[in-house]
Amino acid sequence: MSETQTLQQALTQIQEAAQSQSPNPAPSTTEPASTNADEHATSTTAPVQEIETLSSYIQRLPKRQMRNDKGQLQCFVELAWLLYVNGEEDIARHITEPLITVPFENSYDYWTWLEHAHVLHAVLAPAEQADTAKQQAIAAIESAVNTGKPDVVEIKRKVHQRFLEGDMVQPNDLERHISADDPAGEANRRLIHLMRLSKLELLGGSEQYPALHAADEAKQQIERIRDIIADIGLFKLIPFR
Repeated sequence: MSETQTLQQALTQIQEAAQSQSPNPAPSTTEPASTNADEHATSTTAPVQEIETLSSYIQRLPKRQMRNDKGQLQCFVELAWLLYVNGEEDIARHITEPLITVPFENSYDYWTWLEHAHVLHAVLAPAEQADTAKQQAIAAIESAVNTGKPDVVEIKRKVHQRFLEGDMVQPNDLERHISADDPAGEANRRLIHLMRLSKLELLGGSEQYPALHAADEAKQQIERIRDIIADIGLFKLIPFR
């Protein structure tokens, strides 16, 4: 992994990458090279919707959310995951690569999103880098769990174990958005569900919630989000709304 840097440095690096990035080519009709993301079977074969550059995507992010580091971090990570679902993996990597160099600094307000960036970076890793990326992501997540005073670490380990057993994986209000015929809200909640499922899969799951089950569920989230993007467009979803 690259040398560590501050969150502000990583956010600046993303902005600089956006400014220097050339326009995207039109989507290929052939299947891209195999990556670790192929484990989520449909992730590299769906048609790409509304292709733009990273710069143009960033320009569409809500200004109210981009006023501080925390808002920028959340927007960038949500954007990276949405672009991954949409088949724009190269652009997503421009976001995750700087963020995985930011260390845990005892603030879960920030670390939750940095952790999601670590997971996605491992998912996006090319086949020849997949094992290394996976181990680096796992090490970062486990290091955060094991950092702090002994009583705090004990609590974090219990919460971590409950997560591995499937607790808190599915957003509580997903069914409400489905019942209300709210496709944007449904897609937004499914994106969060996908992040959590991918983390659980990366960490190997548990007897109660096996990694293979998490992987199957992740595929289902991707397929449904893509259906919604096809119906209402990319820009009706978070982080654009």
